[in-house]
Amino acid sequence: MKPSRLIPALLVAGLLVVGCASAPADREASERRQETVADILNQPLDAEEYGTPRRCMSEIALRDFEPLGDRYLVFEGSRGTLWLNELKGRCPGLDRGRTLAFRNQSFQVCEFDQFLVSDWFVWSRYRRWPWNWTDGIPCTLGKFQPVSGDQVDALRAALR
Repeated sequence: MKPSRLIPALLVAGLLVVGCASAPADREASERRQETVADILNQPLDAEEYGTPRRCMSEIALRDFEPLGDRYLVFEGSRGTLWLNELKGRCPGLDRGRTLAFRNQSFQVCEFDQFLVSDWFVWSRYRRWPWNWTDGIPCTLGKFQPVSGDQVDALRAALR
């Protein structure tokens, strides 16, 4: 093999070895994080004070959201209630986006609704070229689970 081709081949082989070596450690860290999240969420809450899990929420009742990693969203509802939504899968870029662009046309968001993460305010009229800001991988909502402020703080620390 020519020396000019040998160097790129060695670099690729080295990257493959490094990628394979770090995968089990990443998997173990991810499993530990999921166990910690499960422990935090298994803390009992008073149903009268916090409510019960919901499949749908009114968009009007949701004031703000905070991403926790690439799998969880905390929504702030009316009167300071907090709702955790564990997405149906990973959502790339969730921690950097400022806007969630939902694909539904109703005034509520529900489990299995899809959205796109955006850095821009999204108005349906500008979802086509040249204002194509909402391109990306659609993310899917899970159920809305009531959580306490202490649980959210513990989740923030666990998911860092």
